[in-house]
Amino acid sequence: EPDDARDWNNCGCVVPHFRKTGEWTAAVNMNFGSAMEYALNQGYSLMTGEKMGLDEKPASEMTSFDDVKNAFYKQFDNLCRHSIILTIEAQRLHKEMVPRPFLSSCIEHCMESGKDLSQGGAKYNVGPVITGIGLAVVANSLAAVKKLVFEDQVCDMQTLAKALQANWEGFDDLREQAKACPKYGNDDDTADDIATRLFTDIADLTMAAGKAAGLDHYNIVSVNNSMSAEWGNFCAASACGRKAGSPMANANGASIGADKCGITALLNSMSKFDNTKHVGVINNVRFTKELFKDSMDKVEAVLKAFYDNDGVQTNLCVIGKDDLENAMVHPENYQNLLVRIGGFSARFVTLNPVVQREIIERTTYGA
Repeated sequence: EPDDARDWNNCGCVVPHFRKTGEWTAAVNMNFGSAMEYALNQGYSLMTGEKMGLDEKPASEMTSFDDVKNAFYKQFDNLCRHSIILTIEAQRLHKEMVPRPFLSSCIEHCMESGKDLSQGGAKYNVGPVITGIGLAVVANSLAAVKKLVFEDQVCDMQTLAKALQANWEGFDDLREQAKACPKYGNDDDTADDIATRLFTDIADLTMAAGKAAGLDHYNIVSVNNSMSAEWGNFCAASACGRKAGSPMANANGASIGADKCGITALLNSMSKFDNTKHVGVINNVRFTKELFKDSMDKVEAVLKAFYDNDGVQTNLCVIGKDDLENAMVHPENYQNLLVRIGGFSARFVTLNPVVQREIIERTTYGA
């Protein structure tokens, strides 16, 4: 009902949620980069050597860009269906072992229905969701495959697959060409169109899988907090030029170092997604202290343009890169230094060093 829809707050970092009439259940974290890895390696993880996905045809038999895309979607759909199995089991365990009587007493319709939140007592029972990790890495990888293999014919799929299996060792020239391919985050329609199409297709596959399993709602959110850095450790090299173990892209942000055309171009890329397809996204942007101090009018102008172009939640961090570097060396002097992780902020010195390094490497926009 309209009145219920207007009476909302955030659940977690980014998910708009009914404040007193709804329940948001569970979230499943998924590394999209792993689905791409399995697609090019017949379901195998290059990091562990284990069969983690579907046994589809090898990269050498992919003769079109659509073959590559469809291979990714098959692996994603398989992971999605497994996530639903785990979600349904988690919901069952919640009902049996983790009731929430106090919170249920604060939510309308639980008392009237005589049901706990975990048993569907709220007026609206929303969720669960897939929390996606590495969207830009996959989009950039697809853009690189399209250009290098099927447009410019720099190499074939078998050679590219070998380069990734070798973590680009011995394929330096090919890696440089991959890094030079169009990248999401630069207002480049070649890469941005692939990213937005990818986002829409993933969302549609997720909703369809949820419906097939009997869930009323199963959607995606693009917010991954520290996992974009941590889960990069478990993902092999990517066709975009990323090396094994390097961070994945954070939420709807650009891959580390890929946004080279300025803040306006980055925000333009971020604004192109279909916001009817998700239940929450994060757009992290970092500015220098000097820009905020001396040119606030510029910050206001670019953010206003972003929202006028249908952009959604933006999380801002204002900090000096030197502060972050110094905090890693002398944490005792920076105990109160706060940084934006994904949808929340945290004390920098308490973070995993892997996460600290990823935060340092994010682009900082100045005047």
